[in-house]
Amino acid sequence: MMIWNMESRKSKGIRQSNNPPKDLSNAYLKNSSEQNSDNNLKSDNSENIPNNKTEDEMIDFQAEKQNNSKNDGLIESQVSIDDVIQENEKLIEEYNKLEKERDDLKDQLIRKVAEFENFRKRTLKEKQDLIDFANAQLLFKLLDLVDNIEKAYNTTKNLQDYNALLRGLELIYQQANKIIQDENVSPIPIEVGDDFDVETQDALMTLDSDLPEGKVAQVLQKGYKIKDKVLRHAKVSVSNPKK
Repeated sequence: MMIWNMESRKSKGIRQSNNPPKDLSNAYLKNSSEQNSDNNLKSDNSENIPNNKTEDEMIDFQAEKQNNSKNDGLIESQVSIDDVIQENEKLIEEYNKLEKERDDLKDQLIRKVAEFENFRKRTLKEKQDLIDFANAQLLFKLLDLVDNIEKAYNTTKNLQDYNALLRGLELIYQQANKIIQDENVSPIPIEVGDDFDVETQDALMTLDSDLPEGKVAQVLQKGYKIKDKVLRHAKVSVSNPKK
C-alpha cells in the first residue's frame, strides 16, 4: 500500500525519492509522534478539565476551587484559635479554683495545728493535775485526823500525869504530818494580824479586836494546799475594830 502511495505521488508530479525505504521509515515515525502528542494532550485535558466545560468556565471553576480551599483553611484556623481561647479560659478558671481551695486548706491546716497544740498543752496539764491531785480526797479526810490529834496534844502536853499519852499523841501527830508532807501537802502560812485573803481563807465570823478592820483576828482551823493548789481554806475570824 505504501508503494502505491509513492507511485500516486509520482504520477502527480511529486519528486521521486532516491531512497524509498528510508522515506517510508521517516514518514512512519512522524505519524506515530503526532499521534502520541495528540493522545497526551487529550489525556492531560481529560484529567484536569471536567466534561463539557469551556475554557472560561474551567478558569472560573479553578478560581472558585482555590477560593473555597482558602476559605476552608481560614475557617479551620479561626475555629482552632477559638478552641484554644476557650480551653485557656477553662484552664485559668480551674487554676483560680484550685488556688482558692489551696488557700482554704492552708488556713484550715494552720487552725488545726494551733488547735492541736492547745489540745496537747491542755492534755499535758490535765495529766499532770491528775497525777498531782489523785489523792486529794483521801488527804482531805486525813486533815481532820491531824486537827484532832493536834487538839489532843495541846490539851495534854502540860499534864505530868499524861506523859505517856502525850508522847503517843506526839508520835501520831508527827506521823500524820509526815504522810501529808510526802504527798506535797503543806499548811497555808497564816498568822493573827495578817490581811484577810479570800483566796486561801474563809471568814466564819467577826471578832472585836484592837486590830484594824479586815485583819485575821483568830485562826480557827488551818488551811492546807497541795503544791500550789488550795486543798482546804483556812477558817478564821476577821477583826472588827472596837468602838
